[in-house]
Amino acid sequence: MADRPLTLALSTCWNARRHRTAGTLLDELAALGARQVELAYCTPNLLPTMAEALALRGMAVASIHNACPWPLDPAGERMHWSVPDGLASADEERRSWALALARESIAWAERLGAGVVILHMGQIETTVGQGELFDLLRLGKRSEFEGLRARALAERAARAPAHVARAIAAACELGEEAARRGVALGLEVRDCYDEIPNLDEMLQMLEATAGLPIGYWHDVGHAEKQHLLGLAGPHEYLQRFADRLLGVHLHDGLYERDHMAPGFGRIDLQATARLLPVGVRRTLELDERVSTDEAVAGLAYLRSLGLA
Repeated sequence: MADRPLTLALSTCWNARRHRTAGTLLDELAALGARQVELAYCTPNLLPTMAEALALRGMAVASIHNACPWPLDPAGERMHWSVPDGLASADEERRSWALALARESIAWAERLGAGVVILHMGQIETTVGQGELFDLLRLGKRSEFEGLRARALAERAARAPAHVARAIAAACELGEEAARRGVALGLEVRDCYDEIPNLDEMLQMLEATAGLPIGYWHDVGHAEKQHLLGLAGPHEYLQRFADRLLGVHLHDGLYERDHMAPGFGRIDLQATARLLPVGVRRTLELDERVSTDEAVAGLAYLRSLGLA
């Protein structure tokens, strides 16, 4: 299916749920031209044979998305995406578990030779859902949107300091673990306004962790949502933290939906291509709804931009 190997990694968040063995999971990505992968949403059954399966196929793990392995509930089902995102939680039991999950991800990164573990740093409880804000945007109700956004941001600001302090403490603790294991940590720009860190908090966290192997991980879809909500300039995250950039998640998006195949949404990936430093880690991060045909077309589009 692929005419030449890709220069970027493919995330297993696209196909991890479809496979019970590491070999078949990797084969599906290799058919698209992948030689590097980002491990994401990999449940415990996929990991014991991962190193052997990678070696047999001449593939490598470029990065790991926390949590790895992905936790299961008592029925053996994959838990909700937000479960590992408790590093800033006021609930100490949840925060301790989140720290344990992240430490395990760092250990797997060392074991598999992955250079970076990507972290979500947590969330602040608010009463305004991001979906409500995007509903108003889509309907063109600008005045109502701005009023609701003002209330949401005021609520977030009032509750943020204690959560951000816990997130910084977690980053420092995990950064020391990563340094011992020869792994870097990427703090990812977040998807929702109520998540940590926002634009100013990212700077605060990077300054607080100077000297540790911690940098910035860009996600084009998340940054686009921040822009659409009026919380950051169109490429402000990428420009502001370019000197600490470890890598980027590439995909496309439309309003609150992201992780679409490139070329199927409205994100300005041409501008991203111009702004990315040469040689920076790149991962195509698609969700499970993307078909193989869409993935192939998306990769062709990225190749036309010099991103794949």
